[in-house]
Order: sequence, then C-alpha cells, then structure tokens
Amino acid sequence: MTIIVDANILISGIINPNGPIYEMLLLKNKEIDFVTSVFAIEEIVLHKAKVCKGAKISEAQFEYILASFLSRILQFSPDSISQIHIAKAQNLVESIDPKHAWYVAFTLALDALLWTGDMKLYKGLRRKKFLSIITTSEVREIINGV
Repeated sequence: MTIIVDANILISGIINPNGPIYEMLLLKNKEIDFVTSVFAIEEIVLHKAKVCKGAKISEAQFEYILASFLSRILQFSPDSISQIHIAKAQNLVESIDPKHAWYVAFTLALDALLWTGDMKLYKGLRRKKFLSIITTSEVREIINGV
C-alpha cells in the first residue's frame, strides 16, 4: 500500500516528535510505503524558521527529524506524473485548494491514498467522490490493521 504524505503532516510530525504522526512516519512496515513530493520538502524547508519557532526546537533538531522522515519516505519528482493525472487533479482541487494538485496527481498516478491534515481539502475531495484521501486517524487504523 502506498500513502502519499502532504507537507502539513510532515510539519505536524516535526512540531510534535512525541506524537502519533511522528511515530507513524517512522514506523517500519513492509506493507506500507510512505511517499511525498519534492515540493513538500521544499515547502517545509522554506518554512523552517517558522516551524522551529512554533515548535520551540533548534534548527539542528529540525534537520534531524526531517532527515529521519526522509530516510523512511520515498520522494517523487513532478516529472514522473503524466499530464492526464495532473489535469484530473487540477480539476478536482481547483475549487478547494489548487496548491494541493500535485499531491492529488501523485495519488492518482500511484493508485495511492493521500494522507492530509487539511480538513478543507479532505471534505472537499470527499464531496467530489474522491475517496483516496485519509486522515491521521484513518492511517492509524490502516497501520493497526496491517
């Protein structure tokens, strides 16, 4: 099973290294592959100072946690996604939040599940009958069931 991880999930894991998201991202499970876009990593690094300040962690701690996540999470380039998947994803998210198009395109291309903490995106895509989007509690259920 492939689970696409969006930037807000990664940031949540960095902010709370004692929390369930952190633990789930570092879980070693042969049945689940966590994947993210290089865009997610770029976005997180762009906001490093803000994340460190909010989480009250040093840049060294930030770098360590992010490196730990990246040792477990596969990264895909947007070049690996077909124009058909990109167009379908843009159509799905245009009225919800267009900046999430890449995550949805990856989800479509990899026949995966998209893990997000963005409830506006989650509810909006569910209303459009896009069911390949899951919350943290649903990821926990998947992990416990695997």
